[in-house]
Amino acid sequence: MKKCVFVLGAGFSADVAGYPILEGLSENVSRSFQIAGLKMESIKGEIKIPGAILANVERLMSYLTQDHPWRKESDTYIYKAMYAELTTILSETFEGLERLKASDIAVNDDAKKLVKILHDQKAVVASFNYDILIEQLVLNMRGAAYFPFDIPIVNLYQTPMSHINSRGGAITYPESSDTFKLLKLHGSTNWYYSGSGYAGDQIYYRGPNDAEDQELVTKNKRGLKPFLIPPLLDKTTFYFSHAVQVQWRMFKEALLNAEYICFIGYSFPLSDTTIVSLFEEIVMSRGQIRGIALVKEKTEAAYSAVKERYLGIFGQKFEVENVEGKSVVRAAEWVSQ
Repeated sequence: MKKCVFVLGAGFSADVAGYPILEGLSENVSRSFQIAGLKMESIKGEIKIPGAILANVERLMSYLTQDHPWRKESDTYIYKAMYAELTTILSETFEGLERLKASDIAVNDDAKKLVKILHDQKAVVASFNYDILIEQLVLNMRGAAYFPFDIPIVNLYQTPMSHINSRGGAITYPESSDTFKLLKLHGSTNWYYSGSGYAGDQIYYRGPNDAEDQELVTKNKRGLKPFLIPPLLDKTTFYFSHAVQVQWRMFKEALLNAEYICFIGYSFPLSDTTIVSLFEEIVMSRGQIRGIALVKEKTEAAYSAVKERYLGIFGQKFEVENVEGKSVVRAAEWVSQ
């Protein structure tokens, strides 16, 4: 069996649970954002957001957080307030998907088999997704004959966190279990922080909706903001957090020592300069890395473009497949060869 570092993109969640990619959420998120924006008209003043940006949630996240040189300093605070509103809408949207897709996730044995491999390898798993699909799969595997483990989701995370309900008083944490390491490099819809910009800001987490007292969670997350990092362009504004820095450093260390890399559903956008630069550094430091990228592109042209991006960084021997069936099934097969 190949020892791998796994990298999960939006295609993974789409394949396992039918989650729309972030771009696919744009219409609903944009509509909710504009409705919320009406409440902010008194402070927005003359600020206008171009329609093309409003229509694309990825561009909107980056647009609101970038310090464009033509903006007035006073406007910067308004954009930050608008970004906070947007992340709340995104978090609530994903919470809705959690509930909607819970039954599908519970019976997805193909995905569970892959999670079993992650656990057995004690693998490093880097996710660029905001959702908590991996966490839901782990919780749904409790008690299965092939997975006699009770793994609290906090044990997956690689930076110190407190449960959201600890804000309301002391709680008992489950016994630690040795399992795979989940690095959520863009944050997560179940992570919350004050939004103060303090490097050591406490991050809180909640479990999946069906495993929590929702009324208590709602009460205890008041005054906090979802911890989400924009998926495109420069993210330096958000790398103040020690929690984020620790995860990226662990990811780099894992890549330097990896036998193989397995990408699932990650299209490798060149606009994400942070990840491109990281992999270029890794290849420069250790030479070519063996591995596979499993993608699901709708056209041959799109597949060719993605394949060219991978081969351009990892070399011509790196495998890139446009998977017709379930990518998690192909990943499990490839790792087991």
